[in-house]
Parts: sequence; structure tokens; C-alpha cells
Amino acid sequence: MKSPLISVIIPAYNIEKYIDDCLESVAFQSYGNLEIIVVNDGSTDKTSERIERFSSRDRRIRVINQKNLGLSEARNNGLKLAKGEYIVFVDGDDTIDKDYVAKLYEALTRTSADISVCGYSGARKFVKTGKVLSREEAIADFLTQKLGTGAVVWNKMYEKAVLKGLKFPKNRLHEDNYFTPQALERAKKVVVIPEKLYFYRKTEGAITSKMTKKRLKDALDAIEDTKKFLKTKKLDKILARELEAYELNQKFYLYKLTKSPQLEEFLREKRTEIRKNPYTSRGLKIHSILLRW
Repeated sequence: MKSPLISVIIPAYNIEKYIDDCLESVAFQSYGNLEIIVVNDGSTDKTSERIERFSSRDRRIRVINQKNLGLSEARNNGLKLAKGEYIVFVDGDDTIDKDYVAKLYEALTRTSADISVCGYSGARKFVKTGKVLSREEAIADFLTQKLGTGAVVWNKMYEKAVLKGLKFPKNRLHEDNYFTPQALERAKKVVVIPEKLYFYRKTEGAITSKMTKKRLKDALDAIEDTKKFLKTKKLDKILARELEAYELNQKFYLYKLTKSPQLEEFLREKRTEIRKNPYTSRGLKIHSILLRW
């Protein structure tokens, strides 16, 4: 019986130094039945040339050239064309283990889950044993990151049906924080495998980098979007402590990057919640005590 087609969606923007490494790691996967969709998001360097050269050697690669619309639209346009039964996202400046697709697919089908998750380089923590999570447990970990499954989309494999009608928000940064909880809410089960199979590379000039006023605004909007979304799904009360911790931890992270007086005041006003909530980060608790918030 033929293995099902799996679509790999790769957005790329001005990453001529890294795109070859990415495509090579995808092309030489141990799982062979792949549809590799590379979306060139209006690159102005030699990224496009490198993609075209690589695609001429591998018929599985489909290239989409679009004007610069941003990461969300690059992924959305890849999703529109994807024919696979399963979907993974790989950023064009990153690389993946040779068994990334195979192991995510094996775990997903073995447990009849809708989404599978692996670890990634740079993650501060990740589970040491495999776990199968319910919808509520998966969303709870998105909010608290106790298991370290991450808000990112690229360490996950999705059954295509789970993503039907779901899009990344146009002209918004922190798009994964918007997309991931909605995808998890559609899943009946999520399986986590205890291996780091995705290799994240932080680069200057990539689609995502640097804290700007827009990035701060979009990050704060993503927090509010998550709160509203969980409320519409009647999960805000079930996951009340987790959701509270999510807002506090996210805003503390943004405060550390920006030293925003507004975020500092918010956190000062929440000092009691910070200390009592079991899911607030150790760093936030210590910071609150040391500064006598």
C-alpha cells in the first residue's frame, strides 16, 4: 500500500545563505512521498534563483513566486495548493532531521491523533517521554508550556482536515500564536514525541526578526485574540488559571524586550496573581519579588 502524500510548505524571503540547506534537508527525508511547496515571498536577493535551481533537480518541488505579502500569506497560499493528506510547515532558513516527516507521521497514525508534535533546537524544555494529549490538555500546554510543545507551527504535523478553512492572519506578526490554539481546538488528540527533529535558526533579515512597535502591538493583539477565541469555545473557564498565566508570562516576555511602562504597570497590578498562579514562570515570580511588584 502506497504511503500517503504529505505536503511540506516552505515560505522563503531573502535567505539565499540558508535556502539550499533547508531544501536539501527536506528533499532527503527518509519518507519519500512528499509534495514540497516553496513560496518565494518577493525575495530581492538570490533566493529565487537557488529555489529554481534546486527545483529543476527534484520534481516534487512546486514553486510559487509572489510579491512580498509576508509570512502569513506565503503559508496561506501554500495551503491553498497543498494536495497532501497531511501538512507540515518548514521555514526556509531552518532545517529538519532526516526522519522528521517519518516520525511525525508514524506517531500520528499509530495513535489516531490529528496533530503530532516534536521537539526543536533552542527549546528550553521538552518532554522526555511520549504523550497523547486530549484537546483540552494540548491547549493547556500551549498556554503554559509545561511540556514545551511550543506555539510554533513548524514542529507539528497536521491532518489536512483539521486545517480546513483555517488561515494565518493577514498582515499580522506573531501569526503562530493566533493559528496554533485554533488548530489544537479542532483536534481530538495530539501526540507528542520526545525527540528534537526540527532545527531552528535565528537569522537577521528573515521573515520574522526584531521587536518593533508593530511586532509589540501584534503580540498583544494575539494574546487578546486567544482569550476571545477560548471564550467563544467555552474553554476560558475550564482553563482559567492556564489562560491567566499565558497572559502574564507573555506580557512579562514582552516587557523584558521593550521595558514598556504600560506592561510594567500591568504586571505590578497583577503581583498577587503572579505569585499565586502555579503556571506563571519562575523568572516572572522572581522578578516580581526582587522588584517588590
